[in-house]
Amino acid sequence: MRRHPMAVALLGALMCGMLAAWSLARALPQFSDPCHRWGVSFSAGAELNIPPGGPCRAISVTSETKAQAVARLVAINGGLLVAAFLGVLGIALARPRAAVLAAALLLLLSFPLAFSVAWVTALSAGLFLAAAREIAHFEGTAEPAAHLVGLLAALAAVMFIPAVLAGVLFGLFSFAALAFAAAAGWWPAGTMASGSSHP
Repeated sequence: MRRHPMAVALLGALMCGMLAAWSLARALPQFSDPCHRWGVSFSAGAELNIPPGGPCRAISVTSETKAQAVARLVAINGGLLVAAFLGVLGIALARPRAAVLAAALLLLLSFPLAFSVAWVTALSAGLFLAAAREIAHFEGTAEPAAHLVGLLAALAAVMFIPAVLAGVLFGLFSFAALAFAAAAGWWPAGTMASGSSHP
């Protein structure tokens, strides 16, 4: 039983699950909020009046429609859960390609979350890559795929350097998480991978 890689993968999956739960907890109340306006075109100079005596003291608006919001939630949160499942399954079954695929999916999800919580998905991607490198038979297409994910993470980290230099906190977190994912993608296979054998 490879406890260390599984613990790392479970941590990555837990972060994905918590991020999905946090995202849904923030977004779902807006669908039943009478004081939230959907699909507002700011370029059209729309006027928002608060009816006197109504339940709203203030109105929140977004240019996103309800359909677009649902599609975004399904794509991002569904992607997080799929990545968590693939990552844990890949480590449990000693299939590193599944864990690397989970890392690649999380790295892709980092882009729409670039100005908020991209560091969480990038860190989870790094954890799955690190776990994959510690299981037996890390070979074949898993190795170049991990290198490619690591390279993309490194390129993405470079994009956050201006934010780091400006002292932006989320930029610092994102840069550190992406740098970790890049290192995990290129780090040599661990002792388990090199010394393990089939029972």
